Amino acid sequence: MLVNKYSIILLVVVSVVASRCRRQTPTITRQNFAPYYATDKKPLQPSYVVYNVSDSVSRLYFSVQSNDLLYARNEQENNYFARILLNYVVHPLNAKKFVADSGHVVMSDVNDPGVNKILAGAIDFDLTTTGKYFLELTFRDLNKMTISHNILYVDNSSVDAKNNFLITPAGSETPFFRNYLDSGELIAVRHRQSKVQVLYFHYYKNEFGPAPPPYAALGPLPFPTPDSVWALHPSQAEAISLDRPGYYIISTSKDSRNGITLCRFHPDYPQVTEVNQLIYPLRYLTTKQEYQEMLTASNKKKAVDDFWLGKGGSEMRARELIRHFYFRVEAANRLFSSHKEGWKTDLGMIYLIFGPPSSVYRNADSETWFYGTEGTGNSLSFIFRRNSDGITDAEFVLDRSMNYKVAWIQAVDMWRQGQVYTAR
Repeated sequence: MLVNKYSIILLVVVSVVASRCRRQTPTITRQNFAPYYATDKKPLQPSYVVYNVSDSVSRLYFSVQSNDLLYARNEQENNYFARILLNYVVHPLNAKKFVADSGHVVMSDVNDPGVNKILAGAIDFDLTTTGKYFLELTFRDLNKMTISHNILYVDNSSVDAKNNFLITPAGSETPFFRNYLDSGELIAVRHRQSKVQVLYFHYYKNEFGPAPPPYAALGPLPFPTPDSVWALHPSQAEAISLDRPGYYIISTSKDSRNGITLCRFHPDYPQVTEVNQLIYPLRYLTTKQEYQEMLTASNKKKAVDDFWLGKGGSEMRARELIRHFYFRVEAANRLFSSHKEGWKTDLGMIYLIFGPPSSVYRNADSETWFYGTEGTGNSLSFIFRRNSDGITDAEFVLDRSMNYKVAWIQAVDMWRQGQVYTAR
C-alpha cells in the first residue's frame, strides 16, 4: 500500500473496550484465511504495524482503503458512514492459550465522494513481560459484514527486536504499512529507546533466486554477510533515502543479526513493468535452455511474447495466459514480500503455479494451505513454517516432500499446454 499516494485520514474512534485479562482461552486460529488471498474477489485487506512503546506497552497501527468499505446512509445525519470493528487478542508465543491482553475498537468515517482515502488509526495493548507474542486480529466492516482475520508477531525480547523500530515517511507520524520502498522515498527511522545513540544500516544485495520446486530438498541456508555497513545518529535518520536495490537490516549494533528489514526492489514493484521482470518468473515454467535463450535474446520482449504464443496457440489465448500469470506474480509480490520479491518465496511459488488456495489455516508458528475439499483423496495441502531465525518475520518455509513431484509436474504441464492452472 503506497501511503504517500493517498490522503491519510485518522478514523473517528467511537468506543474502545480493552480487557486486561490474564486467563486461559481458546484461540481463533481455525478461521479460514483463504479470502485474504483471493485477490480477484477484492477482499477486505487491512494493513498493520506494531511498535513497542515501552517494555510493557505496544501500539498497533492499522489502515484500510476507503474503497474497500461500504458506506451506509445515516438517516438522522443525512450522511454516509463506514463503520469498522477491530478485535485483538494478545498471546505469549510460548503460552499460546494464555491471554496477555484483549479488546476491541469501533470506528467510523464519513464518506468523501470520489476520493479513495487511507483510513488509519492506532490502539495500545499490554504485554505481561519482555518476550515474544502474537496477535490474533479480526477486522470487520459492520455495514458490509465482511471480515478479515490476521496474525501478527510481536517481539519485545531485546533492544534490536524488530518492533522496537518504527519506519515512517519523513515528516510523518504514520508508519509505512509495507516492508519495501519506492525509488527516492525519504524515510525516518525511530527507535523507542532514547538512549540509543547509533543506528547501523546493514546493506545486502538481493541475489536470491526463485524458490526451488516443492519436491526439491533444501538444506539450511547460512545467514548472509552484509555487503556494507554504515552508522548514523538517530537525529541523522529523520530524512534518509535507501536507493540501492537490495535489502537493509537496521539495528543498534554493528554485529547484530536482528533489527528491522526494509527492501528496495525493481522500479514499480509490486507491479511487473520491465521485460526482465516478465522473464524471471517464467523459470518455473521453462526448461533451462528456454530460460537462457530468453535472457540472452536480442529482443527479450519478443522472446517472451513468442513463448506465450507458442503455449497458447493463438494470440487471444496467449493474452489470457499472460493476464492470469502476471496477475498472480503481482499478487504474490503484494502478499508475500519478505527479503526477496514475493513471487520468489515458497508461498509465492505455490500461489503462482497452483493459484489461490481453497482454505488457509494459521497458527502462531505455521500456515497450512488446502486445495480442493479437505480430507478427500483429491485434496492437496502445503504446510509452511515460520522461520523464527529468518531475515524477516514474514519468512515462511515450505515443508518439502517428494510427494509433491507429480502434482507440480502436472500443474506446470497444464500451463505449458496453454491452460491457466488452478488446483481447486
